Amino acid sequence: MSVETLAAATPVTRPNRQRLSRRHVPAIAGCYFVASFAALGLPPYLTEILPELGDPTGRWAGLLYVVPTVFSALGAPFWGRLADRFGRKRLLLRAQIGLSISFLVAGFADSLVAFTAALVLQGFLGGTFAASNGYLAAALTGDRLARALTLMQGSARAALVAAPILVGSLSPWVSPHRQYLIMAVLPLAAAVLLFLLPEPAARPATGPVAALPALPSPPVRTLRLLYGFEFAFVFATIISFPYLIALIELRLPNTSGAVAGVLFAVPHLCFLVLAGGVHKRISAHPRAGLTAGLGFVALGLAAHAVVRSLPWFVVARVLLGIGLTLGLVCLSVLAADAARGRAPGRMFGTVEFFSKGGAVAAGAVAAVANSAFGAAAPVLIGTAAALVTAVSATLLIRPRTTSERHMSVVQFLPPTATTLPSGNHVVAHTLLNCLLREVSGPEHQSAVDGGWLLLRLPRAGVVLRVALRRTALIGAHRFTGPVYAESGADWDELTWHELADHVGRELALRSGIENDEFLTQIESSHEGVTRALGRTREAGPDRFLESEQAMLFGHRFHPAPKARTEDRDEWTAYAPEARAAFQLRHLAVRDGLLAEESLDPEVTALLDGLREVPVGYRLLPAHPWQYAMLRDNPLFQAALASGDVLDLGVGGTPFTPTSSVRTLAGAGAFLKFSLNIRITNCLRKNAAYEMTGAVALTRLLAPVLDDLSARFPGTVVLREPAYRTLALPGADGTADLAVYEGFGLIVRTGLDAVLRPGVTPLMAAAVADEYPTSSAHISVLLEDADDGRILEWWAAYLRLLVPPVLAAYLDHGVVLEPHLQNVLIGVDGADNPVQVLFRDLEGTKLVDERHSDTLASLPADVAGPMTYDAQRGWDRVVYCLFVNHISDLLAAVADLSPELEVRLWAEARAVVAEYAEQHGEPPLLSALLAGVPLPAKANMLTRWGRLPDRSAGYVRLPSPIAESVLAAAAVRQ
Repeated sequence: MSVETLAAATPVTRPNRQRLSRRHVPAIAGCYFVASFAALGLPPYLTEILPELGDPTGRWAGLLYVVPTVFSALGAPFWGRLADRFGRKRLLLRAQIGLSISFLVAGFADSLVAFTAALVLQGFLGGTFAASNGYLAAALTGDRLARALTLMQGSARAALVAAPILVGSLSPWVSPHRQYLIMAVLPLAAAVLLFLLPEPAARPATGPVAALPALPSPPVRTLRLLYGFEFAFVFATIISFPYLIALIELRLPNTSGAVAGVLFAVPHLCFLVLAGGVHKRISAHPRAGLTAGLGFVALGLAAHAVVRSLPWFVVARVLLGIGLTLGLVCLSVLAADAARGRAPGRMFGTVEFFSKGGAVAAGAVAAVANSAFGAAAPVLIGTAAALVTAVSATLLIRPRTTSERHMSVVQFLPPTATTLPSGNHVVAHTLLNCLLREVSGPEHQSAVDGGWLLLRLPRAGVVLRVALRRTALIGAHRFTGPVYAESGADWDELTWHELADHVGRELALRSGIENDEFLTQIESSHEGVTRALGRTREAGPDRFLESEQAMLFGHRFHPAPKARTEDRDEWTAYAPEARAAFQLRHLAVRDGLLAEESLDPEVTALLDGLREVPVGYRLLPAHPWQYAMLRDNPLFQAALASGDVLDLGVGGTPFTPTSSVRTLAGAGAFLKFSLNIRITNCLRKNAAYEMTGAVALTRLLAPVLDDLSARFPGTVVLREPAYRTLALPGADGTADLAVYEGFGLIVRTGLDAVLRPGVTPLMAAAVADEYPTSSAHISVLLEDADDGRILEWWAAYLRLLVPPVLAAYLDHGVVLEPHLQNVLIGVDGADNPVQVLFRDLEGTKLVDERHSDTLASLPADVAGPMTYDAQRGWDRVVYCLFVNHISDLLAAVADLSPELEVRLWAEARAVVAEYAEQHGEPPLLSALLAGVPLPAKANMLTRWGRLPDRSAGYVRLPSPIAESVLAAAAVRQ
């Protein structure tokens, strides 16, 4: 491995598939239903048609029945290859027109030879099923394609049930032979409709996976298995069809023709009723589902051979119907998986060849068996075939090796970390995360080579590498082990300190700025991580508080997430990761010196009720850590000496620090205190304008938040209806700002009033952590979950999270800040998401052009910090929602089952698309769905430039919700 790999990692062009709208897929299925109606309705009446053509006994009916099937099988691969070359829409139109021509020839045929030629044409020129599937596979992938293929099977079943009934009903007026002329109109009508549909075009596309090594399509062995299962399943099920009526007459004498027809239709009716639900439940396990389906087919067919009563015959038909449904649905899912990266026309043409081959073989074997052993023989042979295939499926589908798995992009080592890393590795990996996202990635100085990530620092002349657990579509790869630097022909292991030196040197050369604080902050963060890892941690009785105190490592994309400016012992006493809990310091403040604003008398009463104070005083709770930092302030000392402030000491109910450190939970509310310490980027104090702004936003946004809660059940935004602080006059007679802001506290609504019964809130950052640090982690919530359960959980959560955030911005011009630390996930008793709670109005902003009058009514120092222009607001929404929140939580979910990553991103795209479709296709969402780059906050560059957090810039990431990216990633699976 060498640095030349980096030069080779240039973007490549990948095919993309044009998206079909929701109405197109049913249109294709409808056209196929029309064609199937014509093709399936008339063959059962061959024994009535042939006497008109010189075969008085209809002895050639059995042979002619399979003629279209034989020639359809022979022609399907040929037409499929032509479709890949000349266009799927053209070949689908050809199939419908060819079917119409063959029906016309059959209807006008006046001899057995001419009629036989018409059936040959029907088979060879038709092939509408393969052509339709090839068309769909050119535009759809994954689960959408599987659902479409299942719908196609449903249209075939519907036609199989309805068509013979209609033909029989028309027979008294129009002979079945001449009905071919009527049926010729149906595929022509389908062709007219198809003409209006788009051609699924291939377009060049690039995306974040372009720079990653291409993975092969599913192995040829997988395709061969699909062909074999298709043949065997069709053989096992179809073999019972030709002589079913004879078997019914044998087992149930005197059964009417109508009842026999209903019995024939029962399995197909089962499919129509059950297919949708079966697909939802079994699509994540198609091979197991296929094996189960074959088992039901075997059981149902065996029952056919022995039952002697109508009720039990119905049971046998239902069992066969369940097996038919399971098998066909799972074959659709397997076909959709196999289609990734392959020419769909050719593949589905070949699938059709094996399917028709199975049908022809079934018909031939049934004829011989019936002639030699009677009507029960075909179902017994079908039973044996289904059992042999089920056993073969179990033996042939061995557990997949790592290289054969459906990987999101690349999977190298076990993706879910079951043990916590060392502090050295955590700090190193966090630096690499920032370096890759903000510098090396945008400058195309990174590549994946085998199981390693390579990063070049071109100005410092250093090449780094780290082992990968797995890669990710958005580029947020999972690392493991130490970081190495290239040294001649060798690689030297780096300490976290040496890595930080290399990164600092590269940033200095890149920016022309020196920053002697950078390394100090990383050292502080390393100390904080190491300290947190050194503490014994056990699950607490309160899962919510446990999740709030589970942030051992902090932000994955901040260079020093655990940097603090504080004494180590003090930090241990008040830090959430130290599982601290403590009493508040209580001050009694003379009435005229207490500044407050409250929209809710109950909140005022809550503060006053924390401790009794003398008459003429009001209670001011203080964070004991902040009190220690402010107690020597001269103005405060003077107030204590004069009796304007009484120090009542610590007391009352213990409060618990949440993940932000300074916000404490207790007494049914959250109290957000000032802390004069720097945590990550910011000094954590309540500025005067922030206290006024919190209450102002709570008042101004009340109608907006009520609207969101009403429109999106499960949505809660925690309000901040009050603040309170100490206003000691300074030398100029106005409140001293250091004291005013230092003792300021903001009251946030508690959870009891907004949580549904039985719901447990969990901080989203703890759920999404790369490592399992609490019982809130996704690996605990979805312990032992199969892929279907994982996808259901993810879909439910996205539909709680995304719509209210989009509606707040698009409908109300309000920028919520749903990054992981600002969101609580409410889960029910089964750990399913049922509520989403947004918090911290400090990050909530108003778009100026939507709220100009409101902002003008506020003091300028209050209005300014809560104002964003439209573009800045949208960038903030997209960053917090998609890059910070969805991306990180998706990564944690994908660690449980890496092959699901593409489907997880596809679900995120689907939720956005659903919202866009329901709300008039807003241009911002159209751009998002089209794949415009996503903004990612540049935390490392912000720290290096010593910029305030409000001035942080963004880097742009290739979007993993772009359809082109998902299609390319699906190809790699």
